[in-house]
Amino acid sequence: MGERFRVPDVVIVRGGRPAGRIITSTPEIAVEVLSPDDRAADVQGKIDDYLQFGIPAVWLIDPERQRAWIHTKEGAREALDRVLRNPAGGLEVPLSAVFPELL
Repeated sequence: MGERFRVPDVVIVRGGRPAGRIITSTPEIAVEVLSPDDRAADVQGKIDDYLQFGIPAVWLIDPERQRAWIHTKEGAREALDRVLRNPAGGLEVPLSAVFPELL
């Protein structure tokens, strides 16, 4: 069986910009941005794969509703305080940085 891979909309890595176009180390966070054509089962499959690949957190952003969720192996929770966080610590992104109209 060949290697399985996914390409998130955005990834966050430690240590600065990677040298090449392909990231070979595990990102800290994968970010998926919902589009109107996304099906729930497909999105959940991506999230499950990212977590199974060893990515500690997946941020799911819904631009239409200006909402976001943080997914980890422990489960998922909505960012009700309007801040996306890396569960390992050290990174916080307020939703106002994603949606400037929230300021």
